[in-house]
Amino acid sequence: MEEYPRRVKRELKELAGQAYENELGRELGELAQHFDDWRDGKIGASDLTELVHQYHNGPARELWKKYNGPFTELLVASAIVNGILQKEQVSEETRPYVEEAIKRYRLLVQ
Repeated sequence: MEEYPRRVKRELKELAGQAYENELGRELGELAQHFDDWRDGKIGASDLTELVHQYHNGPARELWKKYNGPFTELLVASAIVNGILQKEQVSEETRPYVEEAIKRYRLLVQ
């Protein structure tokens, strides 16, 4: 992360944390559906255990690695571009840094 003012750094970390929670919640919602299927007798306990294992080693691990890496400003930019966070969640002080990061993110994914 570039050298940003301390408050901006803190807000970027908080926004990245919120994006992580949002994405993790979406993945957990999918996992919850499998628990419902198990309760309804649509899948067995061993199937559910395998799905939990896949969740732990797949989406949960990937999201943890993604959001605990460097370049917090790009993580926030990515979350905004992909609809995980809303631009309105960013304070006026931090918004110019995020807008610049969004430009850089879009260049990276083209």
